[in-house]
Amino acid sequence: MRNDAKVDDFRFPLDLGAPAGSLEAKAPHIDNGLDIPHPARYYSREFMQKEWLHLWPRVWLLAAATSDVAEPGDFTLFQHGHEEIIVVRQEDATIKAFFNACPHRGNRVCQVDRGSASSFTCAFHSWEFGCDGKLQKIVDEEKGAASEGVDGIAGRVPRELRDGQNECRAAYAQRVDVELENRC
Repeated sequence: MRNDAKVDDFRFPLDLGAPAGSLEAKAPHIDNGLDIPHPARYYSREFMQKEWLHLWPRVWLLAAATSDVAEPGDFTLFQHGHEEIIVVRQEDATIKAFFNACPHRGNRVCQVDRGSASSFTCAFHSWEFGCDGKLQKIVDEEKGAASEGVDGIAGRVPRELRDGQNECRAAYAQRVDVELENRC
């Protein structure tokens, strides 16, 4: 490289100035993925929306290590963008994941990042859900807090255990009834 070369002298893809007819000049261009991505992908709302629609729903995301939920009732919250998921160890040693939302009004049912609990309670009407996600108790149901069609927390999240890591698919608003076995 020339000593008097400036940054502006370089163009991508990088041209090393091989003499015409040389082996280097005859070599076909190889796309090895070293192109510099446009910086807008790191701050653009449009690019973020495309990722939410086309990328995150199709990939597995690390939600927690199994050591984070070692005992029955242990839980941890997994946050990804605007979604929040409760990962909780069950009495039968399996692990389930739920949206951190009451199906009645959408309020959070878990207010802390991690811990151990026998149930989760919505602060709006005090609906109580077990660690298995099932609706256990409704306070003042006779006063009009309708529970028709509600049998559990807002929805199960597909999850899989890989090498001691709990991985969850990106969350959606619709209820998901996919249960994968814990393979530990």
